[in-house]
Amino acid sequence: MDRPRDQSEFNYAIEWLKRLDEGFSVAFYAAMGLDAFTWYHSLIGIRRMLSDDMKKEEREKANEFKLKINNVLPQAMRQNMFNGSNQIPGELYELLDGFEIYLRDIVKKSGYKTKVKEDPRFALTGGGG
Repeated sequence: MDRPRDQSEFNYAIEWLKRLDEGFSVAFYAAMGLDAFTWYHSLIGIRRMLSDDMKKEEREKANEFKLKINNVLPQAMRQNMFNGSNQIPGELYELLDGFEIYLRDIVKKSGYKTKVKEDPRFALTGGGG
């Protein structure tokens, strides 16, 4: 029988949230610049980070977004290379936008956007306040 794993005295919640925020920042600027490739891959990174907290049906829906985007993105990239443009076809834009909104909703439902406790002494410990 395996012995329970010792728990660290530290956690990386703040660094993890910082990386999550950076992923959403990359997605935001990629969407503004109509950079579908970067937008998509930033969302995949965010999905990977959130996967531990996703319910089974949420993971399945995220994978559906991924598969739909994978069917449209390569053709759009080839077309842009051929035309020398940076356009995102409407269908791809809507899929990427929907995927991002879906991931943001998971962040909200998972409690990552909860308000800070009134007494900052307890913001990281969860006690008091």
